Amino acid sequence: MAKVTGLTEDQITGQLREGKSLTPIAAPKGKTHADLKAAILANAKPKLDAQITAGRVTRGQADREYQGIEQRLDHLLTAKRPAPAQPVFAPSGTAASRTSSVGSDPEKNHVLLGISDGRGPAQPVGAALPGDGRARAATA
Repeated sequence: MAKVTGLTEDQITGQLREGKSLTPIAAPKGKTHADLKAAILANAKPKLDAQITAGRVTRGQADREYQGIEQRLDHLLTAKRPAPAQPVFAPSGTAASRTSSVGSDPEKNHVLLGISDGRGPAQPVGAALPGDGRARAATA
């Protein structure tokens, strides 16, 4: 996203935290929704091909992932970042937490969009997870 918009990852992340979605963030830089969508899809294809070459996923899995990206993109580009999870107290008095994410995986969204969430650089599907050497599972 930084390459497409000319903004830094910190600027994009800051605006997302302020409640903006990606399409309005990119608009002042002359980028349209269609520009963002095309750039993300163009970025996703070689990453998925690399996963196939490395033997981490099959062509069918990569194709399903790409189709899933296409289906989710409009929502991802226009959705506002959910508010941080707030603690909720269960009737027994024990703390429970809830998430305001509506069926989305914010970490996967950050990877898909190529931006960091502040915990380190975004990692593609199949990348080794820090500290345990396991590969991140590819799911559609």
